Amino acid sequence: MGTQGISKIETFSLKTSDRASKATILVALLFLSPFLAGIPASPDEHVSMMTSGKQQSIDPDVAVTDLHVTTPSVLVAGVPTLSPQNHIIRVGVLNIGGTQAVGNVTLKVDGVLVDNRTVTLNPGAGANHLLYWDASSVISSGLQITASWEKDSSSADSNSSNDVMSLNNVNVVAVEDATDISDSLPADGSSLARAMWAGAITAVNTGNQPVDVTAQLTLTPTLGGSSVSLTSSTEELLPGSLASPPPLRTYLSPSMALTWRGTTHWEAAY
Repeated sequence: MGTQGISKIETFSLKTSDRASKATILVALLFLSPFLAGIPASPDEHVSMMTSGKQQSIDPDVAVTDLHVTTPSVLVAGVPTLSPQNHIIRVGVLNIGGTQAVGNVTLKVDGVLVDNRTVTLNPGAGANHLLYWDASSVISSGLQITASWEKDSSSADSNSSNDVMSLNNVNVVAVEDATDISDSLPADGSSLARAMWAGAITAVNTGNQPVDVTAQLTLTPTLGGSSVSLTSSTEELLPGSLASPPPLRTYLSPSMALTWRGTTHWEAAY
C-alpha cells in the first residue's frame, strides 16, 4: 500500500513539471513571435518572390521612338505637306531589351523601301539615324511614310508591336504662303501725338517654300482727301519643317518704319 502511494505522488509530480515546461515554452514563443516576424526570408524564398512578377526580357527589344521630317514641310489644315525635294527624315530607335540587338532601320514610302541603315544596339542604348527620300519629282497625296526596325536573322526581337512608326496622309506639293501674326498699329479710334510714329509687323512663313514678303500700310483721311501708302522693303521668309517650326520675322529696320506727320485723322489698313 505504501509503495502505491509513493508511485502516485511521483506520477503527479512529473505531470505537474511537464505542464510547467509546456507553459514556459508557450510564454517564450509568445514573447519572441514579434521578433521572429522581422527575420528576412531565406535567399531561395526571396528570389522566388522577386521573380514572381513580370520580368524584363533577356532578348533584344528594339522600339522605334521617333519619326521627324527635318526638311521644308508644314501642316496645312492638319495635313502633313512636304516640299517636292530631297528630304531628310530623322528616325529614333531604342533597345529596351536585355541583350544586344542587330538589324536594320528602314524608311518606306507606301511600302517601297527608299533608305535603310544597318544598326547594332547594346541593351539600353538608343540612336537617331538620318534617312533620305528623294521626292523632288513627286507630286502626290495620301502617302504613308513608315520607319521600322527589321531584326537581323542572327538576332531576336521580343516585341514586334513597337517596331513601326508611320506618318499618314502625306501630301507632296509646293506651298508658298505667309501670314502676319502681330503688329503694333494703333487700335481703332486711338489718337496719336503730332510726332513721328514707327510700327512693326511680325510675319511667319506658313508654307514649305521660301517666300518674299512686303508690308504695305495705307492711310486714309476720315474727313476726305487722298490716301497715303507706305511700303516696306521686301524680305525673304524661309520655311520651317514638321520637326522645327519656321522662325518669326519682325520688321524693325529703318526701311520698315511707317512714319507720318500731320493734323488729320487717319484710317490705317495693310
